[in-house]
Formats: sequence, C-alpha cells, structure tokens
Amino acid sequence: MNEAHKQQLKQILDQIEFLDWRLSDYIDPEYYDQIDEDSPFESLIDFLDYRDAFEDNNIKKYSKAMKFLDEYDDSLELSLYIAHRDGYGVLDLDSVTLANLLLVDMRKDLMKDYERDIDNFFYEMQNNNNIKFKETN
Repeated sequence: MNEAHKQQLKQILDQIEFLDWRLSDYIDPEYYDQIDEDSPFESLIDFLDYRDAFEDNNIKKYSKAMKFLDEYDDSLELSLYIAHRDGYGVLDLDSVTLANLLLVDMRKDLMKDYERDIDNFFYEMQNNNNIKFKETN
C-alpha cells in the first residue's frame, strides 16, 4: 500500500468515531499493510479486537454509567439483550457492566456502517483503479 492509499484509508477511518472514541487512534497507518486485502473489514475488526480497541475508554463510574444508559438505552432492553447474548448471568450485572456492554456493541455497530466503504476501498486498490473516496458527514 503506497502513501497515497494510506492517506485515503486514514480519511475513511478518521470518520469512525463515537463520543470520545475514534477508531483511527487504534491503528497507525504503518499497520495498514497488515489488513487482509481479500477480507479487509473482517481483518480490520480482528486487528482492533486483538488490541482491545472496542473496550478501551470504557465507563468506570456508576454515575457515568447511569447517564450513558439513560441517554442510549433508558429501558435497558438492548443492554440486557446484549448481556444475555454474551452469556452474562443476573448476578454478573450492574449498571457499569451494562453500560460497557452497550458501548462496545455500539462501537462495533458503528463500524458496520463503514463496511462497504472499507471493502470498496480495498477492492479498488487491488484492481488498480483510481480510488475516489467521498467524505460523508
């Protein structure tokens, strides 16, 4: 991957952010070459999972957890579903745990919104086409 391609990929990754978390903080352009060009989105997710990027900057205080849950899942329906899906028992749960499960899930869902952009970027790069990335806000 040449420097121009790295810069274009960085533009895509710089857009993926939620609250105080930005994906591009967890992968330096020097590591872009480690992304599998045949399955770039999955490879990127694996790279980030390995570095605990989705769990970083997690919520540690009860008050912050309650505020987060109130804003993003006031019924607790989604966070309880995620806890159940991930195998948590009732005795394992508290507001901080539920808030962090929801936060990680939201970050991963945000990544899915960019799956097509990431896959298309690598497809175009492999086929030596001019990569035209349009910034979306």
